Amino acid sequence: MRGRLNALHDARRRIDGRRFTRHEEEMLRRQQYDAEHGHPSEGIRLHDVHPEDLVDHVDQEGPLAFTVALRTLRWPLGFKITRVDPYDGHINPTQWLQMYATTVRAAGGDTHVMANYLHVMLTPSIMSWLMSIPPNSIGSWEQLKKVFINNYMATCTRPETRHDLNQIQQKPGKCLRSYIRCFSEMRNSIPNITEAEVITSFIRGLAHKELRSKYTRKPLQGIGEMLTTVNQYADAEEANLCFNDDADPRLLVHPPCHGDERRNEQHREDRRVSNRDHRYDSPRH
Repeated sequence: MRGRLNALHDARRRIDGRRFTRHEEEMLRRQQYDAEHGHPSEGIRLHDVHPEDLVDHVDQEGPLAFTVALRTLRWPLGFKITRVDPYDGHINPTQWLQMYATTVRAAGGDTHVMANYLHVMLTPSIMSWLMSIPPNSIGSWEQLKKVFINNYMATCTRPETRHDLNQIQQKPGKCLRSYIRCFSEMRNSIPNITEAEVITSFIRGLAHKELRSKYTRKPLQGIGEMLTTVNQYADAEEANLCFNDDADPRLLVHPPCHGDERRNEQHREDRRVSNRDHRYDSPRH
């Protein structure tokens, strides 16, 4: 599981790196062109421009669900957004729209640009929904956001809850590191949960008796202290496993359990009785 997640993170970093490189190369080409030929806007004189050319561009290829007023916009020069994944219906729509709107603002766009560029950032199935909305029924970005959120809030993946966190248990025989990882992944997906609730759920799911007793005897000051302690135990556990794997089993010294001690004591007592009986029964010369 950890290897697959690391591979996905590495792939995402490589993709982002390629996008950034392409963006830098495009900006460099534009700067070189402007240096050689001048910026396109520098060669335009006001008396050479017809009045009808000064009006904003009407995007006739935009979604028909938008009114003409909403499709009337001026695209920012070189407009381009990055680091926003297309919406697929699984993410919370409110959170995704906030990230999308912030990115468009940073690229110089306004609410009209947000609305008209939205369909570019949708997966095919989501875009089909947008194109199926009745014509001229959406006249503003706020209205589009409301329709979008109402439609996909019910289908998005819901965040986990405190109940889900309480279901994370360390199974007998399983290492502490695995329990820490599973618990932390679940905890990070739960909004609005207090430190006290996290600590209580973590201790409740522990199968490590010594560590659980330690937490019970001394109240924890916070999640940081809890994780520091449990990671120390996990490190020691892993070091012990590595030592046992590398060592010769014949050289390992295992402390005897109480049952073994009782059996050995009984065996010694039986030998003493046997020797005494043998001495008494031996013939005299």
